[in-house]
Amino acid sequence: MSLSSIKLDRFDGEDVDDWIEQFQAFAESNDWDEKQQFKRMPLFFSGKASRWFQNSKDDIKDLSSLIDELRQRFQNQKICVIISTSSMK
Repeated sequence: MSLSSIKLDRFDGEDVDDWIEQFQAFAESNDWDEKQQFKRMPLFFSGKASRWFQNSKDDIKDLSSLIDELRQRFQNQKICVIISTSSMK
């Protein structure tokens, strides 16, 4: 496994779409196929993202479902914060 010079930050639950885009560029630069991406993506999770994955991993069977579940879990969190903050004004 030869890693490229592209650096990938760990995903902690923030900015899910940006992180997925960065992960895909990182994976492409390392010539990872979908199966390799699916196996390796969780290695870059930390904090609440890692805890979420540990509780959800038995239900996630491929890369597409992993990405869908990540977006569903962590995009909604950002929307709730925005709604909560805007209702305080």
